[in-house]
Amino acid sequence: MNRSHEPFLELCAGYVLEILEPDERQLLQAHLDEGCPECEALLRELAEGGALLASTAPAIPPPAAIKERMLAQVRSEQHAADPRPAPAIRAEQPAVIYRMPVWARIGMTALAAASLLLAFDAFRIRQRNAQLDQQLFFVRAQLTQMESQLQEEAKWAQVVSSTEARFALLSATPDGHPEQAAWAMFDPESQRAVVLVNEAAAPAGKDYELWAIADGAPRSLGLIHPDASGRALLHLEDLGKVDAFAVSLEPTGGSPDPRAPSGPVVLVGNVQG
Repeated sequence: MNRSHEPFLELCAGYVLEILEPDERQLLQAHLDEGCPECEALLRELAEGGALLASTAPAIPPPAAIKERMLAQVRSEQHAADPRPAPAIRAEQPAVIYRMPVWARIGMTALAAASLLLAFDAFRIRQRNAQLDQQLFFVRAQLTQMESQLQEEAKWAQVVSSTEARFALLSATPDGHPEQAAWAMFDPESQRAVVLVNEAAAPAGKDYELWAIADGAPRSLGLIHPDASGRALLHLEDLGKVDAFAVSLEPTGGSPDPRAPSGPVVLVGNVQG
């Protein structure tokens, strides 16, 4: 629809509201006589669904000219009796889809835009809540992990602080390197030990293995895995009786016999006290 046709649509609305001047009614009638399916469809829809449109349409102000005429009509109380004939509607013209006047379309577009904005805001709120729930889940998981770590650290701190703890300094043997050393704190009551090994990076194709010795019999406590600095901290439990600790240099994977080193013992130290 071009802009020159919009005044006729407004005249159709004015006719239904019974506020047209005689010359405006004549202008509308002449327009209908020429054949305008769009205006005819509009008049038909307004006549049949006015009440429904009134109850469901948003509060959109009409054009200023129509509003002023409506108020004048109400004040004069002359709208009760109107002998003027209604514009003829040619039934033979095919119906077309009515496009609302600009002011009404703007109002409906604004309402639709507001609804879309509300829906988008609701979506963003739900999305944000989901992100917060996910963050809360990870925070709780981290707190649980930290609590577990604190409990674990407290358990091993008791080994070092126990009045019953025994100390062992492991020194290099003739088969070991002079710069290698290890320290062990052993608590006979809890049968736990904390062992720190320095220069624990083994040569290629080799692994260092830690041993506990009781009554002259060794038993493997596992391989030593150093960090990037070459140091290794081991936490050991359920040790039973321990008289000494030792470190041997074994082929990759350790000694095939967990009761005896297969390679040279490079560090050894007795538990004091």
